[in-house]
Amino acid sequence: SGCPSCVHSPKCGSGNKPLDKPSALLALDILLARKPLPEIPEDEAGAVKTTAGPEPQPETPAVLFPPDRKIYVFDLETQRSAEEVGGWRNKRLMRISAAVLQDMSTGELLTFTEDGAAELIATLAGADLIVGFNVIDFDYQVLSAYGPVNTSAWPTFDILADIHARLGYRISLGDVASATLGSQKSADGLAAIRWFKEGQIEKIIAYCADDVRLTARLFEHGLTRGYMMFEHRSAGLVRLSLDWDIKRMLEKR
Repeated sequence: SGCPSCVHSPKCGSGNKPLDKPSALLALDILLARKPLPEIPEDEAGAVKTTAGPEPQPETPAVLFPPDRKIYVFDLETQRSAEEVGGWRNKRLMRISAAVLQDMSTGELLTFTEDGAAELIATLAGADLIVGFNVIDFDYQVLSAYGPVNTSAWPTFDILADIHARLGYRISLGDVASATLGSQKSADGLAAIRWFKEGQIEKIIAYCADDVRLTARLFEHGLTRGYMMFEHRSAGLVRLSLDWDIKRMLEKR
């Protein structure tokens, strides 16, 4: 509020600090949508600082995922921890407790337990695109104990691998989902291992399905919005720009 002349002259006694005329005209052009907002300087690898929280999530356009292509989001849980099998180098020994696929064109969830591992491998081998979070370095390694898993031939988009390539370090699914979507993971892998030992397979499947849905939403957000958010170790909330393109991903098949 204040005298309009404060925009043009410092002589008003209201105590307001005047705007110079070019700045006032620029502000008016932006408010009237005649000019775009200026770009925010980038921080690192396409990440920019921001104070905004997660935005409301729009419905995903039906045409985003072609109905004639098999696009699956994939996650699995294990029977044993890395500590129980002698370290992370022995992922093959961790064994599958449950696995879930989400068909992105229909939203259908496909669930598997260890005795269905061969069927799971066959389903993944026939996919046009497999999406996961750390799927190459973890899920595929665990699955390889049950049959041929050709990671170079399977068309895969690993969200964590893409983040690492852009930033040079890794971020957990829970941290990215919380900052980007405002959603939390329902549990963690160690809880799933405990449930397996207690014979609570349905509980494991439900948790694995939650992670798959979270990963699918993050994938959709990256495709439609072109960014994700996370808490930077020193800069606070940061937005990471993305260039994901579903057509380009499918062309690699």
